[in-house]
Amino acid sequence: MQQKFETQSTRVKGLAFHPTRHWILASLHNGCIQLWDYFMEALLDKYEEHDGPVRGIAFHPTQPLFASGGDDYKVKLWNFKQKKCIVTLDGHLDYIRTVCFHHELPWLMSCSDDQTIRIWNWQSRSCLAILTGHNHYIMCAQFHPKEDMIVSSSLDQTIRVWDFKNLRQKFYSAGGRSSEIIMGTDVVVKFVLEGHDRGVNWAIFHPNSPYIVSAADDRTVRLWRYTESKSWEVETMRGHSNNVSCALFHPNLEVIISDSEDKSLRIWDMNRRSTIHTYKRENDRFWVLAIHPTNNLVAAGFDSGFLIFKCEKERVPAVKTRGNIYIVAKKTLRKVDEQGRETVLATLKPPSKREVYKNNPSHIFVNQISSGDYHVLLQYQQEGGVYFLFSFNKDFSGDKSAVNITGASTSSCFIGKDRFVILTKQKEVQVMDFSNAVKKKLTFGFTPSAIYPAGINRILIKHDDSLSLFDISAKEIIKTVALSATIKQVIWTLTNEYAAILSSENITLISKNLDVLCTSPRERINIKSGVWDPCGVFVYSTATHLRYIIVNGDNGTVRSLDKPIYLVSIDDKEAVGVDREGDIVKLPTSNLEYRFKLALHCKRYNEVKLILESGGLIGNGVVKYLQDRGFSEIALYFVEDEKTRFNLAIQAGIIEIALQSAYKLNDKECWLKLGSEALRQGNSQIVEMAYQKTRNLDRLSVLYMITGNLNKLSKMQQIAETRGDKLRLFHNTLLRGDIEKRVEMLAEAGQVPLAYITARIHGIQHMLNGPLEQSLGEQGVQKLEDYISKLPQPKALYPPVPIFTSKQGGDENWPLHHVITSEFELLKNQVDPANPYAVNAAESHRQEEHNFTDVGNVESSGWGGPDLDFEIAEPSAAPAWGNDDFDVPDIKEEEGKSEVNTLTSGISLQQKWARTCQVPGELVAAGAFQAAMQLLTRTAGVVNFAPLKNHILNVYMGGSVSLPLLPHLKPITDAYITRIKTPAQARPHVTITLSQLSVQIKNAYKLTTQGKFADALAIFVNILQSILFLSVFSENEVAEVKDLIKICVEYIACMRLELTRQAEANKGNIARALELGYYMTLCKLQPPHQSLTLRSIIATAYKYKNYITCTSLCKRFLELANQHPQVVQGDAKQVIDKHKKLLVYCQQVFTNDLSLGVELPENSPDIASMLCQRTFTQVSPAVPTARCPFCGSLYHKEYKGTNCDTCLVSQIGLEALGLKVFQN
Repeated sequence: MQQKFETQSTRVKGLAFHPTRHWILASLHNGCIQLWDYFMEALLDKYEEHDGPVRGIAFHPTQPLFASGGDDYKVKLWNFKQKKCIVTLDGHLDYIRTVCFHHELPWLMSCSDDQTIRIWNWQSRSCLAILTGHNHYIMCAQFHPKEDMIVSSSLDQTIRVWDFKNLRQKFYSAGGRSSEIIMGTDVVVKFVLEGHDRGVNWAIFHPNSPYIVSAADDRTVRLWRYTESKSWEVETMRGHSNNVSCALFHPNLEVIISDSEDKSLRIWDMNRRSTIHTYKRENDRFWVLAIHPTNNLVAAGFDSGFLIFKCEKERVPAVKTRGNIYIVAKKTLRKVDEQGRETVLATLKPPSKREVYKNNPSHIFVNQISSGDYHVLLQYQQEGGVYFLFSFNKDFSGDKSAVNITGASTSSCFIGKDRFVILTKQKEVQVMDFSNAVKKKLTFGFTPSAIYPAGINRILIKHDDSLSLFDISAKEIIKTVALSATIKQVIWTLTNEYAAILSSENITLISKNLDVLCTSPRERINIKSGVWDPCGVFVYSTATHLRYIIVNGDNGTVRSLDKPIYLVSIDDKEAVGVDREGDIVKLPTSNLEYRFKLALHCKRYNEVKLILESGGLIGNGVVKYLQDRGFSEIALYFVEDEKTRFNLAIQAGIIEIALQSAYKLNDKECWLKLGSEALRQGNSQIVEMAYQKTRNLDRLSVLYMITGNLNKLSKMQQIAETRGDKLRLFHNTLLRGDIEKRVEMLAEAGQVPLAYITARIHGIQHMLNGPLEQSLGEQGVQKLEDYISKLPQPKALYPPVPIFTSKQGGDENWPLHHVITSEFELLKNQVDPANPYAVNAAESHRQEEHNFTDVGNVESSGWGGPDLDFEIAEPSAAPAWGNDDFDVPDIKEEEGKSEVNTLTSGISLQQKWARTCQVPGELVAAGAFQAAMQLLTRTAGVVNFAPLKNHILNVYMGGSVSLPLLPHLKPITDAYITRIKTPAQARPHVTITLSQLSVQIKNAYKLTTQGKFADALAIFVNILQSILFLSVFSENEVAEVKDLIKICVEYIACMRLELTRQAEANKGNIARALELGYYMTLCKLQPPHQSLTLRSIIATAYKYKNYITCTSLCKRFLELANQHPQVVQGDAKQVIDKHKKLLVYCQQVFTNDLSLGVELPENSPDIASMLCQRTFTQVSPAVPTARCPFCGSLYHKEYKGTNCDTCLVSQIGLEALGLKVFQN
């Protein structure tokens, strides 16, 4: 008996399990109803509306309801979501003993001491039937779980079985409504069971068999059997010494559970009708039992609370070795190979007298060292502990008995290819061979309580509150660590490098030398099993979740579980385990999260990049993890929220991204943080901007003083004077060293003595001999002179002299050495120095027309189309920072000479672009190839970069220039062309433009007109791939890019269909060729090309006498010619009349000689929504599909994970954010 939960309260009179949640209701003698979560061991709620004890309680099987009945004669219906009573049913005249919901109908049944049973319709709040017949208190009434029967027990010493088929039929015929009370005519007594000598307290049906069990005051538990026509007593089970309160059938085991006022709880074998276990409490009488309908949980209520227990452990031992899974379940040892073939290796006879139990072993070990036969070791805990050793040769197929030996032990494990070790009941550790002979006895200075495997010739020994690693060959203890928890399992990696020690509440990871690496947080739900992922992360299961722990202590959740499983293996796609029935369960999983954390811990930053490129990591949890671990620059990959991006950029010290977010947020707190970080980095320009945005004039003055910007410091003084701010004006005079202005201010403020002292100390004679002496008088001047003479060497107060000033007035940032503070940044990508020389390419940008739909000269080619122009909006100027309040004329100042040491410049322009640019083309132009490829993977799902090599090289080479110098000097080769909106926002120049693509698409149109489909296909694919590197200037151009992608996708599909059609026709597969041609006509081409495809396929369909297909095509051609008359050149009327005549003829014949095998759509749907671009077959909307994240091409689900056939670069089905070609 395994106790799972116990709580203390007043006497418990009723219990009920929730059918799906981990909840239990307890009704107490004091009138309170408690709702508990027994997994979390937490009290969820209390309900206290009954007046007096509550004896009956029941959950509804599907609705968020439960019912209760108490000594106040009331039946109450509660909604636990609303946390209130919603219905009160009155009618009983005495105490209510039990309540019970029907499993299908909206019925609620209650029984009472008023000798009646009432059936209620809880929806209409009416009474359907009153059952009478008992002549004493009715103690229990229960519905049959499947049939139309009721069983009731009474203190009149009888058990009655009722049949309510007629009541069900009448309820259905009335439409579920009842307007009158039926007094027993529709519910009849089927059987009356007599045999008890005293009152019967409980009776209940077996869930699957025709049995009834009853408990009575005559201290017996009786088993009854019934048929359609009769019933009889099967057995009387005696053993209780007082009134038996309750008895139940176990849903999965052939046992009966009963409890009694003799303070005991008994488990009975239904087959042998004998007691197999007795549980006693010292001071508490038992009153009620409840059993979970699906799980093997039993609850028992007593005087001081209730407990929840299981009859036995349900763990199914299983292990995977050499690709085979070994399982012990249902008293058999089975092997399941990689193909799912199952072999029964042995039939087991567990060492237990409780034959009705499953009696699974506690552990299973398979000898992985043995090179010959297979050896399986089973360790049982029943009957004090027994081990079974099974040996199988390689060719064993289950057709003969396996060789096995057995013996007594409490623990056992393998230590070599032909040795295993056991711990006897006498606490001796013995080394055994496979003939069951003792080879060696091991002695220690302590008494071992358990042993566990630890590799070849090594074992782990649990003793007292410690765990020791013992080397059998050296006969010495290598190391001992403190470990007080009870160990359930020790699971090693395949290389025996690490091990996981499982207890009920936590996991401890150790090394092969017993060094404790980490311990997981305490789990509130018991740990069931665990297994090592091949990447080196331990994954374990609880009853509700799969979780993981890494060797550095990081942990998390892999997925939730519907039911407990026992893990045997896990990889990057699925976890394999065994459920409690011994069946193999495969669950889809993803190991990206813990692989990402492990790669960060092991500093495998290349793997980190690959995981980021996959785009599979999402969620705020990853961002918080990276932020806490100091990888804020990586966390920026996952964040779109500007507030979060700002905080991460500040934490990572990436001031440029923080500035972009601060502009968008425009929040005072953000500007203050930005100013502090910029000041720490010495970026005085951004500090100045932040102080101006927050109007922090005092800090601005100090900033100008410490940066030597005396011009702007003078402006600050003028601003303070203009605004009449005397205190700030005086502060600025101190910072500037303006002595005369300071003296004037002191004199004007009435501080004449202080003004005189200031002028006297600074030696300003012309101000001393004037108004100041006159205002003080001779005596005042003499007093001040005496005061000054007594001062200990007074010194004049002058502002500090800046050690570095800029020739441009102090606007330059403090020179810095670029120090890499992150290992990830060190290995990330950009390390090339930037060139300070740049060419302004933005000025040459002009508005152009991109005629993506111009298919060429209509007159010469016979093709034409409307001109659809796409204009490029002029990029708007970036808003200038600053404040109108500071528009003060410059004050000229003499340039002072200062000698400073030359310092290396700070972050390079190339590195700045790599951090701030968000468009792949700009990153490539800046030389940040890795960052560009990562961005393309995240935004467009690009994984195949081989076709993009030429594009990348062209963009990179087009973004830099070579500047020749004097003949004897080497030319500058690292100068970058920039697009400049403002000097602070310079961005790299991208050579691929919409204008260039417009020219290319016109060439592709010409090739299409000429029928050079392979050449046209190559150009369209090239255009589609070039779009990945576009960098446009406006949202209007973004819309043009999207239109261009759609045009390319449609033409690529059409060209590929035509080439495939020609190949099928050459093979003689005319039906398939006609089908592909029909699909080609559905492509959204320009009208002239659309006309060409329709007329070509019309001729083919007519030639092969597919008149039904030809009818549909003719209708679409005539409709196209009506909408776009220019598509028909020459004698248009003759062509149209010819097709009209053909349409009439086809409609008259209306047959198809060629069977196409598919139903062709009559309309012209979007080809991208109905055709797989690999097989060119139709895709049903009800079938799972996958799409290319870049071009949107449709594919069958089985092609997910392969490269797209349209764009050739993106991975089908990969989640992506969407291509970005425009950056504000």
